[in-house]
Amino acid sequence: ATPPWRRVEAERPPKPERTAEEEAGRKLTSLLNKVTPENMTTMAKQVADVCSDATIAGKMAERLFFFAGMFSQYSETYADLAVELITTIPAGAARPLREDLARQTSAYTVEEAGLEEGKKNHMARGKFVGSLFVRGVVSLADLDAYMRALLDLGTGAAVECAVQVLKSAGVSLEATEAARERLAQWGEALVAGKSAQPKRIQFLIEDVVAMARRGWSYRCFDESPQTVDSLHAKHHRDTWGGIVVAPVFEQKVAGTPTAKCIAA
Repeated sequence: ATPPWRRVEAERPPKPERTAEEEAGRKLTSLLNKVTPENMTTMAKQVADVCSDATIAGKMAERLFFFAGMFSQYSETYADLAVELITTIPAGAARPLREDLARQTSAYTVEEAGLEEGKKNHMARGKFVGSLFVRGVVSLADLDAYMRALLDLGTGAAVECAVQVLKSAGVSLEATEAARERLAQWGEALVAGKSAQPKRIQFLIEDVVAMARRGWSYRCFDESPQTVDSLHAKHHRDTWGGIVVAPVFEQKVAGTPTAKCIAA
């Protein structure tokens, strides 16, 4: 007699065949899972072969946002991959990809950024969006829409995302007058809502303001000995509470000594 489990397997209907689009989607997911900074150029060529069709390329942006959020350490790598694809695949496929990346940025919903479990993903996506702006993939208007959505939401997680965008794109935002104006507006909004945030978020806002004053460089520690008076003087210089916010983002600190740098 046929065992019961054999009968069940025999009665099970066959799996439907995948469409070409579904097969391409599975292959893209597999390739994106393998992307690292070391093999990015090689993987970009393989991804480009799959994305030669405009329909598939147009859906690539959603996958890039997803993977950049899942693997925060590779956010900049996925931004580099986006640039490589736009410059490699045919123009008819590159256009939908670039347009969808811009649309995903400007129309990105951030309501779930208020949820603690989604915070890390949204911070990584903030870094990804900032990296896309630095590489010229998204425009200042798209970035402004994203930042305003975060700042209007005003949750601690949303503010962390906004801070991450500034850390990623701050130097590039100083390049033009229009970008500096937006940067000043975002800085004013951050500090205006600072008092309503938990202490940890307040310190993050203070850190990004201090980072802007250093010319968007990470915090550096001078290894030479310092007197108590010099430490007090440095603390006084770094105090920003009474400074008008807009100019803070335009100030530069010149003559920073060569020192060991760590992430702020």
